Amino acid sequence: LDEESNPSTLKIEHPKCVFVAKYNDGPNDKQGLIKKELDEVIVYYEYQLYGRSYYLALTVINGYLYLVLESCLKLHPYNKNTYFTANGEILILEENKLIYRNIPTSKAKINKEQIFEEIKKEHCKYDYYAGVVWSLMNILYTFEGFDKALNFINQVVEIDNEFKENYSILGRKLYAHGQLDESSRCFSKLLVLEPNNKSAQEFLRNIRIRKKFF
Repeated sequence: LDEESNPSTLKIEHPKCVFVAKYNDGPNDKQGLIKKELDEVIVYYEYQLYGRSYYLALTVINGYLYLVLESCLKLHPYNKNTYFTANGEILILEENKLIYRNIPTSKAKINKEQIFEEIKKEHCKYDYYAGVVWSLMNILYTFEGFDKALNFINQVVEIDNEFKENYSILGRKLYAHGQLDESSRCFSKLLVLEPNNKSAQEFLRNIRIRKKFF
């Protein structure tokens, strides 16, 4: 617990491993205060990793600045332009860019229709755009909800069904969050394209069991 008796760390000991998670945020957190100049940095950013493009975003929730990537991470200010996540990752804000995990990013504008057109034309479209689709799916889920994220995947898969793995990625995420109906929709979509996908079948079986008993 922290100084105000709020949870700070969760530790789970298992015979095969020990799992430790730092507290990110919760419904009982106090309202934060965002300085006016931070309004200008609530935007999308693009970065390159292993030859692929990815996006991340900054937003404000409950008066705090958050980093939206694979998950939604609350940022704790250290000084004017430096922040830390709960697990100690540093984020540095600079003019027109930010640096996260020592990876430089630059401000970007996202045009989904343009991305769809580029995927249609690009010769090595899946290999190059896998990161774009994955990161935009996560951002859409955070900002606009499950239906928007699922619809985005549907549109991309209609162009090239190699991107169908994103049904599984989103489905697993929702399953871990206990959103079983939404998770079921993702895996059901995947099974339409891959009827013999054993992992999707197993997840749907587990979802039925969890809904039956819980």
